Amino acid sequence: AVQSCSAFVFFITKGILESTWCMQELRWAVELGKNIVLVRETDPRHGGMYMKDFLEEVPADLKPLFENTIAIPWYREKGFR
Repeated sequence: AVQSCSAFVFFITKGILESTWCMQELRWAVELGKNIVLVRETDPRHGGMYMKDFLEEVPADLKPLFENTIAIPWYREKGFR
């Protein structure tokens, strides 16, 4: 799926870096030169965390990606809960 996509969306939540499959797909997207869109959950009830705290957990090989790409904050509207 990563090979055939034109953009790769990575949804930042607490614990995402512990997912072997999510990290593998992200690394494939980087290796294949895909456009990567970062979206960050803001609600702590749904795994939201501050970007500063997330960056402390990012593996060294992926740090430049997260430091040089703006993550779009995902806000949950009350009407959609």
